[in-house]
Amino acid sequence: MNTEHEAELDDPAAEVEHGTQVEPTASVEHAAAAEEIEESAPAALDPAELVSALEAVLFVVDEPVTVATLASALQQPTVQVEQALERLR
Repeated sequence: MNTEHEAELDDPAAEVEHGTQVEPTASVEHAAAAEEIEESAPAALDPAELVSALEAVLFVVDEPVTVATLASALQQPTVQVEQALERLR
């Protein structure tokens, strides 16, 4: 059975005797944020996959779109999208 004091030690946000709140260190917060960014960052498509994805998008759009719009929609770098479009010509 945990005593009240042991429960406070388990909770990093619990108040300590002097009324200050224990906060996680900045390095822990930054590491968690960096990990979240890595997990949410889209993977780069290989050139053949990117060409196929562009073909699919261009087939269904009903008006001209910019390279920047295509890059954003496919979550790929603009330079790679431009190169893939050149392969389609």
